[in-house]
Amino acid sequence: MPEAVRLRKRRSVLYSSAGGTAAQRGAGAAAPALLLALALALRALNCFLVQTSFVPDEYWQSLEIWVPRLAQAVLAAFADVKLYSLVQHLENSETAKFVFFCQLCSWFTWYSCTRTLTNTMETILTIFALSYYPIKGSKMGNSCKYLALVALAIVIRPTAVIPWMPLVFSHFLQEQRKADLILLNCIPVGHVHCPLKMRFLQCPPNLTGNESYVDEADVFYSNPLGWLNKEFYNDTLLPSHLILFNVLEQEISSFLVLRGYEKTATVFHTHVPQGRVGSHISIYRRKAEVNYP
Repeated sequence: MPEAVRLRKRRSVLYSSAGGTAAQRGAGAAAPALLLALALALRALNCFLVQTSFVPDEYWQSLEIWVPRLAQAVLAAFADVKLYSLVQHLENSETAKFVFFCQLCSWFTWYSCTRTLTNTMETILTIFALSYYPIKGSKMGNSCKYLALVALAIVIRPTAVIPWMPLVFSHFLQEQRKADLILLNCIPVGHVHCPLKMRFLQCPPNLTGNESYVDEADVFYSNPLGWLNKEFYNDTLLPSHLILFNVLEQEISSFLVLRGYEKTATVFHTHVPQGRVGSHISIYRRKAEVNYP
Protein backbone atom coordinates (compact mmCIF):
# COMPACT_ATOMS: atom_id res chain seq x y z
CA MET A 1 0.00 0.00 0.00
CA PRO A 2 1.24 3.55 -0.72
CA GLU A 3 2.57 5.41 2.28
CA ALA A 4 0.20 8.04 3.70
CA VAL A 5 1.21 11.62 2.96
CA ARG A 6 1.19 13.90 5.98
CA LEU A 7 -0.41 17.28 5.30
CA ARG A 8 1.54 20.40 6.15
CA LYS A 9 -0.11 22.67 8.73
CA ARG A 10 -0.73 26.25 7.77
CA ARG A 11 0.99 28.88 9.88
CA SER A 12 -1.00 31.86 8.66
CA VAL A 13 -2.53 34.14 11.27
CA LEU A 14 -5.90 33.64 9.60
CA TYR A 15 -5.84 29.93 10.50
CA SER A 16 -4.26 30.27 13.94
CA SER A 17 -6.19 29.23 16.99
CA ALA A 18 -7.69 31.67 19.44
CA GLY A 19 -5.22 30.55 22.07
CA GLY A 20 -2.29 31.32 19.78
CA THR A 21 -3.63 34.80 19.05
CA ALA A 22 -4.17 35.45 22.76
CA ALA A 23 -0.64 34.31 23.49
CA GLN A 24 0.73 36.70 20.87
CA ARG A 25 -1.25 39.57 22.36
CA GLY A 26 -0.02 38.67 25.82
CA ALA A 27 3.55 38.63 24.61
CA GLY A 28 3.04 42.02 22.94
CA ALA A 29 1.57 43.48 26.14
CA ALA A 30 4.43 42.09 28.22
CA ALA A 31 7.08 43.68 25.97
CA PRO A 32 6.61 47.30 27.19
CA ALA A 33 6.68 46.11 30.82
CA LEU A 34 10.01 44.33 30.26
CA LEU A 35 11.39 47.34 28.41
CA LEU A 36 10.29 49.63 31.24
CA ALA A 37 12.04 47.43 33.81
CA LEU A 38 15.19 47.45 31.66
CA ALA A 39 15.02 51.23 31.14
CA LEU A 40 14.48 51.87 34.87
CA ALA A 41 17.47 49.71 35.77
CA LEU A 42 19.72 51.37 33.19
CA ARG A 43 18.64 54.91 34.08
CA ALA A 44 19.16 54.22 37.79
CA LEU A 45 22.65 52.95 37.00
CA ASN A 46 23.05 55.96 34.72
CA CYS A 47 22.16 58.25 37.61
CA PHE A 48 24.83 56.82 39.94
CA LEU A 49 27.59 56.47 37.35
CA VAL A 50 27.44 60.04 36.04
CA GLN A 51 29.29 62.00 38.73
CA THR A 52 30.73 64.88 36.74
CA SER A 53 29.26 68.38 36.58
CA PHE A 54 27.70 69.79 33.43
CA VAL A 55 26.59 73.22 34.64
CA PRO A 56 26.76 74.65 38.18
CA ASP A 57 22.97 75.13 38.42
CA GLU A 58 22.24 71.40 38.64
CA TYR A 59 23.76 71.11 42.12
CA TRP A 60 23.05 72.61 45.49
CA GLN A 61 25.67 74.79 47.12
CA SER A 62 26.87 72.13 49.54
CA LEU A 63 25.64 68.52 49.55
CA GLU A 64 24.33 66.90 46.40
CA ILE A 65 20.67 65.81 46.64
CA TRP A 66 19.98 62.41 45.06
CA VAL A 67 16.17 62.27 45.14
CA PRO A 68 15.62 64.81 42.30
CA ARG A 69 18.15 63.00 40.11
CA LEU A 70 16.49 59.64 40.78
CA ALA A 71 13.10 61.15 39.94
CA GLN A 72 14.60 62.51 36.74
CA ALA A 73 15.97 59.06 35.93
CA VAL A 74 12.51 57.49 36.37
CA LEU A 75 10.93 60.08 34.04
CA ALA A 76 13.69 59.46 31.49
CA ALA A 77 12.98 55.71 31.62
CA PHE A 78 9.28 56.27 30.97
CA ALA A 79 10.17 58.61 28.09
CA ASP A 80 12.38 55.89 26.57
CA VAL A 81 9.49 53.42 26.61
CA LYS A 82 7.09 56.03 25.23
CA LEU A 83 9.48 56.61 22.35
CA TYR A 84 9.56 52.85 21.68
CA SER A 85 5.74 52.65 21.68
CA LEU A 86 5.45 55.64 19.36
CA VAL A 87 7.82 54.17 16.76
CA GLN A 88 6.15 50.77 17.09
CA HIS A 89 2.76 52.29 16.21
CA LEU A 90 4.15 54.33 13.32
CA GLU A 91 6.53 51.74 11.86
CA ASN A 92 6.98 48.24 13.28
CA SER A 93 8.49 46.39 16.22
CA GLU A 94 11.89 45.87 14.58
CA THR A 95 12.34 49.58 13.89
CA ALA A 96 11.15 50.38 17.42
CA LYS A 97 13.78 48.05 18.88
CA PHE A 98 16.57 49.77 16.95
CA VAL A 99 15.34 53.22 18.01
CA PHE A 100 15.14 52.07 21.63
CA PHE A 101 18.66 50.62 21.41
CA CYS A 102 20.04 53.85 19.92
CA GLN A 103 18.27 55.91 22.60
CA LEU A 104 19.86 53.87 25.40
CA CYS A 105 23.30 53.87 23.75
CA SER A 106 23.42 57.57 22.98
CA TRP A 107 26.39 58.93 24.92
CA PHE A 108 24.93 62.43 25.26
CA THR A 109 21.56 61.09 26.45
CA TRP A 110 23.45 58.98 28.99
CA TYR A 111 25.45 62.03 30.03
CA SER A 112 22.54 64.47 30.44
CA CYS A 113 19.16 62.73 30.82
CA THR A 114 19.41 62.20 34.61
CA ARG A 115 20.50 65.75 35.36
CA THR A 116 17.97 68.14 36.92
CA LEU A 117 18.01 70.64 34.07
CA THR A 118 15.18 72.35 32.22
CA ASN A 119 16.66 70.97 28.99
CA THR A 120 16.15 67.39 30.07
CA MET A 121 12.61 68.03 31.28
CA GLU A 122 11.82 69.75 27.99
CA THR A 123 13.06 66.68 26.10
CA ILE A 124 11.02 64.28 28.25
CA LEU A 125 7.82 66.32 27.91
CA THR A 126 8.36 66.58 24.16
CA ILE A 127 8.58 62.79 23.85
CA PHE A 128 5.42 62.35 25.93
CA ALA A 129 3.59 64.99 23.85
CA LEU A 130 4.68 63.35 20.59
CA SER A 131 3.21 60.04 21.76
CA TYR A 132 -0.21 61.76 21.98
CA TYR A 133 0.18 63.98 18.91
CA PRO A 134 -2.40 63.03 16.23
CA ILE A 135 0.10 61.76 13.67
CA LYS A 136 -1.41 60.11 10.61
CA GLY A 137 -1.43 56.37 11.16
CA SER A 138 -1.19 56.61 14.94
CA LYS A 139 -4.09 55.44 17.13
CA MET A 140 -2.81 57.14 20.28
CA GLY A 141 -3.70 60.73 19.28
CA ASN A 142 -5.21 62.87 22.00
CA SER A 143 -5.37 66.63 21.41
CA CYS A 144 -6.06 67.61 25.02
CA LYS A 145 -3.20 65.56 26.45
CA TYR A 146 -0.56 66.61 23.96
CA LEU A 147 -1.55 70.30 24.14
CA ALA A 148 -1.38 70.21 27.94
CA LEU A 149 2.09 68.64 27.79
CA VAL A 150 3.24 71.15 25.20
CA ALA A 151 2.00 74.02 27.35
CA LEU A 152 3.83 72.62 30.37
CA ALA A 153 7.03 72.20 28.33
CA ILE A 154 6.83 75.81 27.14
CA VAL A 155 6.26 77.07 30.69
CA ILE A 156 9.30 75.12 31.92
CA ARG A 157 11.48 76.13 28.96
CA PRO A 158 10.13 78.63 26.40
CA THR A 159 12.42 77.30 23.65
CA ALA A 160 10.03 74.33 23.35
CA VAL A 161 7.85 76.60 21.23
CA ILE A 162 10.36 76.30 18.37
CA PRO A 163 9.70 72.62 17.47
CA TRP A 164 6.05 72.70 18.49
CA MET A 165 4.91 75.81 16.63
CA PRO A 166 4.86 74.15 13.16
CA LEU A 167 3.39 70.93 14.59
CA VAL A 168 0.52 72.68 16.37
CA PHE A 169 -0.13 74.87 13.32
CA SER A 170 -0.17 71.78 11.08
CA HIS A 171 -2.61 70.06 13.42
CA PHE A 172 -4.89 73.10 13.35
CA LEU A 173 -4.93 73.14 9.54
CA GLN A 174 -5.73 69.43 9.35
CA GLU A 175 -8.39 69.51 12.07
CA GLN A 176 -11.81 69.10 10.47
CA ARG A 177 -13.79 70.25 13.51
CA LYS A 178 -12.14 73.61 14.23
CA ALA A 179 -15.39 75.17 15.48
CA ASP A 180 -15.94 72.33 17.95
CA LEU A 181 -12.34 72.51 19.06
CA ILE A 182 -12.52 76.22 19.83
CA LEU A 183 -16.13 77.06 20.61
CA LEU A 184 -18.07 74.14 22.03
CA ASN A 185 -15.80 73.89 25.07
CA CYS A 186 -16.61 77.53 25.99
CA ILE A 187 -20.41 77.49 26.28
CA PRO A 188 -21.29 79.31 29.55
CA VAL A 189 -23.65 77.50 31.89
CA GLY A 190 -25.24 79.37 34.80
CA HIS A 191 -26.69 77.99 38.02
CA VAL A 192 -28.70 79.79 40.70
CA HIS A 193 -28.94 78.09 44.07
CA CYS A 194 -32.17 79.80 45.14
CA PRO A 195 -35.32 77.88 44.10
CA LEU A 196 -36.75 80.66 41.90
CA LYS A 197 -38.81 80.39 38.75
CA MET A 198 -36.76 81.98 35.98
CA ARG A 199 -36.65 82.01 32.22
CA PHE A 200 -33.63 82.77 30.05
CA LEU A 201 -33.31 83.37 26.36
CA GLN A 202 -31.84 80.13 25.08
CA CYS A 203 -29.13 79.84 22.44
CA PRO A 204 -28.26 76.13 22.18
CA PRO A 205 -25.96 74.97 19.35
CA ASN A 206 -27.48 73.58 16.17
CA LEU A 207 -26.89 69.89 16.88
CA THR A 208 -29.30 68.70 14.16
CA GLY A 209 -27.52 70.44 11.29
CA ASN A 210 -30.68 72.31 10.25
CA GLU A 211 -29.65 75.05 7.78
CA SER A 212 -32.66 77.23 8.69
CA TYR A 213 -32.08 76.89 12.45
CA VAL A 214 -32.57 80.07 14.50
CA ASP A 215 -32.19 80.04 18.27
CA GLU A 216 -34.56 81.82 20.67
CA ALA A 217 -32.16 84.69 21.36
CA ASP A 218 -31.92 85.54 17.65
CA VAL A 219 -35.72 85.40 17.30
CA PHE A 220 -36.09 87.78 20.25
CA TYR A 221 -33.55 90.34 19.05
CA SER A 222 -35.04 90.37 15.55
CA ASN A 223 -38.21 91.94 17.05
CA PRO A 224 -38.01 92.38 20.86
CA LEU A 225 -41.32 94.23 21.30
CA GLY A 226 -43.28 91.81 19.13
CA TRP A 227 -41.74 88.80 20.92
CA LEU A 228 -42.71 90.19 24.36
CA ASN A 229 -46.30 90.94 23.32
CA LYS A 230 -46.64 87.46 21.82
CA GLU A 231 -45.16 85.58 24.80
CA PHE A 232 -46.92 87.59 27.51
CA TYR A 233 -50.30 88.19 25.93
CA ASN A 234 -51.99 87.59 29.31
CA ASP A 235 -51.19 89.50 32.51
CA THR A 236 -51.04 86.27 34.47
CA LEU A 237 -48.00 85.24 32.44
CA LEU A 238 -46.01 88.37 33.23
CA PRO A 239 -42.88 87.87 35.39
CA SER A 240 -42.34 89.88 38.55
CA HIS A 241 -38.92 91.11 37.36
CA LEU A 242 -37.21 91.76 34.04
CA ILE A 243 -33.41 91.85 33.72
CA LEU A 244 -32.03 93.27 30.49
CA PHE A 245 -29.19 95.26 28.96
CA ASN A 246 -29.77 99.02 28.81
CA VAL A 247 -29.56 98.97 25.00
CA LEU A 248 -33.03 97.36 24.96
CA GLU A 249 -34.77 99.93 27.16
CA GLN A 250 -35.73 102.38 24.45
CA GLU A 251 -36.99 99.70 22.07
CA ILE A 252 -39.31 98.00 24.60
CA SER A 253 -40.19 101.13 26.61
CA SER A 254 -43.85 100.96 25.55
CA PHE A 255 -44.14 97.40 26.88
CA LEU A 256 -42.52 98.37 30.18
CA VAL A 257 -44.84 101.35 30.71
CA LEU A 258 -48.00 99.55 29.64
CA ARG A 259 -47.31 96.51 31.82
CA GLY A 260 -46.38 98.57 34.84
CA TYR A 261 -42.65 97.90 35.20
CA GLU A 262 -40.38 100.35 36.99
CA LYS A 263 -36.60 100.38 37.16
CA THR A 264 -35.26 99.41 40.57
CA ALA A 265 -31.54 98.94 39.99
CA THR A 266 -28.77 99.50 37.46
CA VAL A 267 -25.56 97.41 37.54
CA PHE A 268 -22.39 98.24 35.64
CA HIS A 269 -21.37 95.57 33.14
CA THR A 270 -18.62 96.72 30.75
CA HIS A 271 -16.70 99.75 29.50
CA VAL A 272 -16.91 98.41 25.94
CA PRO A 273 -20.56 97.82 24.96
CA GLN A 274 -20.98 95.97 21.70
CA GLY A 275 -24.04 94.88 19.74
CA ARG A 276 -26.61 93.28 22.06
CA VAL A 277 -24.39 93.79 25.09
CA GLY A 278 -24.88 97.13 26.85
CA SER A 279 -22.69 98.99 29.29
CA HIS A 280 -25.17 98.44 32.15
CA ILE A 281 -27.72 95.85 33.25
CA SER A 282 -31.15 97.19 34.18
CA ILE A 283 -33.47 95.46 36.64
CA TYR A 284 -37.21 96.19 36.38
CA ARG A 285 -39.92 95.20 38.87
CA ARG A 286 -43.63 95.07 38.14
CA LYS A 287 -45.89 97.21 40.30
CA ALA A 288 -48.38 95.45 42.51
CA GLU A 289 -51.35 97.32 41.04
CA VAL A 290 -51.44 98.56 37.49
CA ASN A 291 -54.06 101.04 36.31
CA TYR A 292 -54.62 100.62 32.59
CA PRO A 293 -55.81 103.64 30.60
